[in-house]
Amino acid sequence: MGCFWEIVLFILAVFRVGMEFVNFDLNSLPIARKLSQNGMDRQIKEFHKMGFYLGLGYVFFTSLQWVLKIV
Repeated sequence: MGCFWEIVLFILAVFRVGMEFVNFDLNSLPIARKLSQNGMDRQIKEFHKMGFYLGLGYVFFTSLQWVLKIV
């Protein structure tokens, strides 16, 4: 993967993890609100939880990879 896209994905992952730490209401996003009207509350919650874990893993392993490249 190119360095540019790696940095873009890292910034997006940090943004996603940061949204969780500032207690941003992810259910207020337009797609989540629409799916919430259809009774998919549990699936939305699981989707956001999985996104948080994937973002956290990406941040952790990418930063670890960058540190190991320096050493």
